[in-house]
Amino acid sequence: MYIKSLESADNANPQPIVDYFVDLQRINIEKALNLKSIPSTSSFDQIADLLSEKLKKQQVNKERERLAKIESNRLTIFKISNEVLNNFTDELQNKMRGTAHIYLTSCSPDAITKQPYFTNQIVKFASKYNYYYNRFLPKSWFRLVFEISDQKIYQLIVSEHHFGYEDDSYAIGAILEFIESEDEAKSIRNIQDDNFRKSSDGMIITNVPLEIKPYKISLESDNIMERHVNIKNYLNDVVTLALAQIASEIT
Repeated sequence: MYIKSLESADNANPQPIVDYFVDLQRINIEKALNLKSIPSTSSFDQIADLLSEKLKKQQVNKERERLAKIESNRLTIFKISNEVLNNFTDELQNKMRGTAHIYLTSCSPDAITKQPYFTNQIVKFASKYNYYYNRFLPKSWFRLVFEISDQKIYQLIVSEHHFGYEDDSYAIGAILEFIESEDEAKSIRNIQDDNFRKSSDGMIITNVPLEIKPYKISLESDNIMERHVNIKNYLNDVVTLALAQIASEIT
């Protein structure tokens, strides 16, 4: 076909070679748009609209894949942290058997009913480290409890949450709190001087200083498991600092 068209062009008849290239371009367009055929009567506007629709679908598919990666990575971070903190809890229970009741509770990113827990604490933590906590996106949390008696309890809250205005920005932070009965608190100090809040059962909850900056991660990472060691090291630092702070307050 191509050779004959060239021969016709050499004989002052260019139309066959023109038709050849038109057909070739049509075939290329069909492949690009993944179409079985394009009617020869299709206009430029029809083809342009079709191409635009295809590109929009492609963008939607890419965004769907991106959001799926973010959701998967968020859950992976929770699973890594859950494994690490459960191991710490087991070790602490063995070391402190008979002296303190230690246990761990948690909320995964897809556990809707517990999502609002610890929101105020996370907002204050984020404010302390000068960033915006995005409470409109899913978070997870862990609560490691050191129950010294039924009147004296420490709780270490590890929060994994979104920050800023980009949905892939994620942070892990930690808050330490002391819980005691109101009578116990009043017997040793003027609680009006404290910055505290009351629990639903009337216990006094006071924030305990825990100077550790948040650990930040991008949820668009192609291999979030590469962060396993860093997450483990960060949580190790968090638990160690919390234990040191608790030990310093026990006389």
